[in-house]
Amino acid sequence: MRSAGRRLRRRGQQPAALARLRGVDPKTTRRVLDAAGARQLPEQLDVLPDPPAEQQPEPDHPEITLDLPGLLADHWQASVRLQTAHASLQYASVRARQTSADADTALAAFPQALPLTPVPALPGDPLAQAAGRIRDDCEQLSRVAYETFHGRSAQPLSGSDLQLIICWRSLGTMLTGRLLLQAATEAPTEAGTLLRSCADRLRSAARVWRDVQERWDRVVDVDDPRIRPRLPRPSYDMVRRGQVSRMPQATGLHPAVEIARASVLRAGRLLFGGDWDPDSGGGPPRTRPAADILADSGGVAELAQTVYSLTVVDWRIAVSAPRAVTAIEHRLLTDVPEHCPAGHPYRFYPLHDHQLERLRTSFQQVCAAQQAVAQMLLVTAPAIGMDTSRAVLDAAAHRHITAQTWASVPAPSPAVRGPVVSPSATLGRGARV
Repeated sequence: MRSAGRRLRRRGQQPAALARLRGVDPKTTRRVLDAAGARQLPEQLDVLPDPPAEQQPEPDHPEITLDLPGLLADHWQASVRLQTAHASLQYASVRARQTSADADTALAAFPQALPLTPVPALPGDPLAQAAGRIRDDCEQLSRVAYETFHGRSAQPLSGSDLQLIICWRSLGTMLTGRLLLQAATEAPTEAGTLLRSCADRLRSAARVWRDVQERWDRVVDVDDPRIRPRLPRPSYDMVRRGQVSRMPQATGLHPAVEIARASVLRAGRLLFGGDWDPDSGGGPPRTRPAADILADSGGVAELAQTVYSLTVVDWRIAVSAPRAVTAIEHRLLTDVPEHCPAGHPYRFYPLHDHQLERLRTSFQQVCAAQQAVAQMLLVTAPAIGMDTSRAVLDAAAHRHITAQTWASVPAPSPAVRGPVVSPSATLGRGARV
C-alpha cells in the first residue's frame, strides 16, 4: 500500500484513483494511507528529510487512540462508567459495614418511613383494609413524633394542631378499648379475661388523654387561633374606630391532624360500621357483631397487633409533645381570670411558667398509661398468638427517640402471667416496651 501511494504521488493521482483501482471505498483508502503515513511523504523521495533538533524519548506507555464509530464509542464510554460505578459501590459497601458495625441490628428490620400524605377514610372503603391502614397511619404519626422530638419538622405543630391531635387520640383510645371488649367475647376464657384487662387500661389511658385536653382549655395559639374561646362580637363603635382586627389565618391543618382523624374513623367504622361519623348527630351507634369485627381485622391476634401499634404511637406523641410546647410557648395566650396579672389591660395574657410546666408534665401521665397498656398486651400475646417481634423493634426505636436505655422485649412466657403493676407517672419508668 505504501508503494502504491508513492506511485500515485509520482503520477499526481489522488487516493480516489487508488480506490477506483482497488475497488474499495475512498474513505477506507484515505484511512489506510493515513495510518501508514503515505500521505505525509516529502515531494522528493530520494532526499531524506532533515533530522529533528531533539529526539523525544518514546514513553513507556504510549497513548492509544481508538478510531471507533459513534455508536461503538458510546457503548465503550458506558462500559467504562459502569465499571467505575461498580468499584464505587464496592467501596461504599465496605465503608458502610465499617461504619455500622456497632449499630443496632434490630433497626434493620424497620419498614421505610411513609410520606406524610394523609389517606382519607372514606365511607366506601372496605372494612377488611381498615386494620392495615390503621397501622400505616401509626407509621406516619411515628414519623411526625420523631421529627417533632428532634426539631426536623418542615411544618411544626401549632397549639391548635396539638389540641386536635389530643382530642382525636382520646377518642381513638376509647374506641380501641371497645374493640378489645368485643374481641374478648369470641376469645377463650383465659384470653378473654386478659383482653378485658387490656380494655380497662385503654379506658384509663383515654381518661388521661381527656385530662390533658382539659389542661389545654382556654389556651390559644396567636399564630393559629382556630381553637379558641368564644369571643363576643365587637360593638359598632369599636368597628368605627378601627379597633377591631381580623384573626390570623392558619396555613392549613397539619398532616398529623388529618392522619389522626383518619385512624379514628377507621377504628370507629370497624366497630360500628362503614357509615359511622363522630360528627353526625343521633343516638348512640350500634356495635357490630364480634365475629364480623374479627373477620375484618384478621383475627384476635391481628387486632391486638393493631391496638399495640396505636399504643406505641400514642407514647411517641406524648414524648414529643413537650418539645412542641416549648417551641411555641412564646405565642400561647390564655384568658383564665385566676392567673391574670394585676392591672393587665387586655383579656388574654401570656401563660405563666407554672402553666406551661403543667402543659408539659401532663403528657408524662399519657406515657405511663400507654406503657401500662403495651405491657398488658405483651402479657396477653402468648394466649392469643400475637407476634411480638415488632415490640423488639419498637423498643429499639424508643432508645433512639428518647436517648434512654430500654430493656429488650422477649415474648412473654405463659407462666409469667398475672397481675401487672402499673408504672409510675415518671417518664421513662415503669413497664418498658
